[in-house]
Amino acid sequence: MTDTFPRQFARTQRLTLGEPRTISVTKNHVVFARSASGNDPVNSLWVFDLQTGTERCVADPRTLDDAPTNDTPEERARRERAREGAGGIVSYSLDDDGNVAAFVLGGALYVTTLADGQTTRINLPNSGSVYDARISGDGTLIAYCRNGAMCVTDLLGNESTIARDSDPNVTWGVADFIAGEEMGRQRGHWWSPDSRALAVTRVDANPITLTHIADPANPEAPPREHRYPFAGTANADVSLHVIRAGSPTVEVKWDRVHLPYLARVSWTKGGLVIAAQSRNQQTLITYRVNDTTGETTVLHEEFDDRWVELVAGSPYVLDDSRVAWCGERDSARALVIDGLTLTPPNVQVRSIVGGSGSNIICTANHLDDPTSLHVIEVNTDTRDIRWLTTELGVHQAATGNGVVVVKSSTLNAPRTTTKVAGGPTIANNAETALVTPRVNMH
Repeated sequence: MTDTFPRQFARTQRLTLGEPRTISVTKNHVVFARSASGNDPVNSLWVFDLQTGTERCVADPRTLDDAPTNDTPEERARRERAREGAGGIVSYSLDDDGNVAAFVLGGALYVTTLADGQTTRINLPNSGSVYDARISGDGTLIAYCRNGAMCVTDLLGNESTIARDSDPNVTWGVADFIAGEEMGRQRGHWWSPDSRALAVTRVDANPITLTHIADPANPEAPPREHRYPFAGTANADVSLHVIRAGSPTVEVKWDRVHLPYLARVSWTKGGLVIAAQSRNQQTLITYRVNDTTGETTVLHEEFDDRWVELVAGSPYVLDDSRVAWCGERDSARALVIDGLTLTPPNVQVRSIVGGSGSNIICTANHLDDPTSLHVIEVNTDTRDIRWLTTELGVHQAATGNGVVVVKSSTLNAPRTTTKVAGGPTIANNAETALVTPRVNMH
């Protein structure tokens, strides 16, 4: 069969197969997932050495003899909400030093040491598939969800269930449908910086309308039950709890009646901070949480008589406990810290990527040029802005330990490029489109 562009576009998942994705930056490496070619949907885990400029595969699902091949329903639902169509290792978690990665394949839990690429399946004592595994900062424990419960294991498979509910419609540690589908919050549990506690969501889906979904591809199969929050009907009841070994579980307190949406959670060395939104989306309040008592203190309230836009990465907590967020200022979305606006009115901030020291990395565009997306570095002390990208295009970033990796889509290259800022480029195995668009910008 002759390959045409529509066939190629579908076969290569919009020409994304084979390009680096899910990028993280550690002290010594850039960690990412990538498949072998633009026709290969199975991703492996790779590391790019920042010192030598060389890359190597540290975990290949096809070489793991005991790796399950079928994703669990929970994992398929998570990938659907994240708009992830590829297979293999599409998500992973790293410890603070970037020495160990944890990931799930087909409901089984694995860890890989990045130094030698040694991958081990953790044999857990209880049945049931796990998903959304998150390794602690010190690399000794892994938290994950299974059968609606929140579980923790060490690297030897010594497991404990730290939160469970007898009601099958109540889950722990999972993002509710609204958060995952509409708000960009894909997770439901967060390790404390000292690796001794977890902030965990409890989602009660009983208020949600029960509906049934048939499978057109298998009409003989009975419709499956599904709780879907139709517009104007009840949502899930979402709460947040801090679970610490040897201490009673503490519920985080905020006005869940008027602010039912838990939009953001961030727990760093600078503290535990959450953002909650009203159902009409006109009010967004950022709170600092006392993780011992669950009491909250209002840091900032954003109101708009139309709606308050949720911004990826906002709020962002610096190591010195200052909290940065994005808000509308002078008809532009600005980066704000402690009430001080850091970006000028001709810059539209689109996301907060991360930071190091006094610098925060964001994506942004000039207000008069919405066609481009750039990476900028904002100094929170001097308010100086450095544009890390200038070429016309869409640029995204990952950062860590003062290193920035930029992924760019421009009109001057047939594929995306992934480059360490000021350094080498990471290989892209994606196919080149069979058509060459002729684009004119006016």
